[in-house]
Amino acid sequence: MKDVDRVWATLRERGCGWYTEENTVLLDTARHSASRPDSVCLVRRWRPQAEGAEDPNPVDLELGRWLLATLDEGAGAAQHIGVGRASFWGPYHWVTDPDDADYHMKALWMDLHERPIVGVEVECHYDQVCVVQLASGRRGLVLDALALQGMMRDLLQPLLWDDRVYKVFHGHFSDLNWLQSKFSIVVTPPTIDTAVIAQELDNMWEDGQPSLQTLCRQYLYYELDKTHKTANWRQRPMPAEMLEHAAIGAQVLLPLCAAIEMVMSSSVWGNA
Repeated sequence: MKDVDRVWATLRERGCGWYTEENTVLLDTARHSASRPDSVCLVRRWRPQAEGAEDPNPVDLELGRWLLATLDEGAGAAQHIGVGRASFWGPYHWVTDPDDADYHMKALWMDLHERPIVGVEVECHYDQVCVVQLASGRRGLVLDALALQGMMRDLLQPLLWDDRVYKVFHGHFSDLNWLQSKFSIVVTPPTIDTAVIAQELDNMWEDGQPSLQTLCRQYLYYELDKTHKTANWRQRPMPAEMLEHAAIGAQVLLPLCAAIEMVMSSSVWGNA
C-alpha cells in the first residue's frame, strides 16, 4: 500500500472528507463544510483510485511522509508552505516559499488565458509591504511579501505589465505607489478601480470615494469584515482570520466589478 493511501485511511478515520476541483483537497468536514472550508491542505497530482479502474496515481513517498508528519503534528501544521484554504469567494493559497510561489503563479497565469482579469490588493504595515493578494476567477493567492521580498518583482512585474490582462483594484493609487516604491513594479493599463467606477455611477457618496466595505454591501449584499484592515500585517505566523481577510480583499474585486458594470449598463440602457 502506498504511503498516500495510508494518509487517506488515517484522514477518513479522523472524520475528514475530500472534494476535487482541479486537484484533490483534504479538509476537516467535522468543522467546515465542503463549500466553505476554513482550512484545507492541497495534494497535487493525486486522486483516489476509482473502483475497478487502473490506478492513475504516481508513487510519491516523500509526499506521503510529509502528509503523515502533518497529521502527527496536528493543528500546529496549519501554515505549511502553499497550504490551500477557501473563503466565501473560493479557494486561496498562503504562499511563502519561492518554489511554491512560482508554481502558483503559473497556475494563475493559466486561469488568465481563459479570462484575462485579476484582482490586486496590497496590505502594508507602516512603511512596509507585508502581503500582496491576487485573485483570478478560479483562485486566490496571498503572497508573503516579507518572505518573498527578493523575488516579488520577478513574480509580479510580468503580470502587472501585460496589456492583455485587466487589473482590478480598489483605491489603486496607494497600491500602485507601494508596488512601485518597494519593488520597482510598474502597473500598466488596462486597470480598473472599483471605487472610481462606482463614483462615476453615483457621485453622491458622503465621503467622496466609497469604501470597499460599502460597495460590497450595496452591490453584492455581502458584509465585508474590515476588522483586520489596520492590523499588524508583519506578524508571523499570520492568524487564519487575517489570511482570510487578505484573500477576500482581492477575491471580491472581480464579482464587485462585474456587479457595478452591470448596474452601469442597465442605467445607460434605461437612460437611452
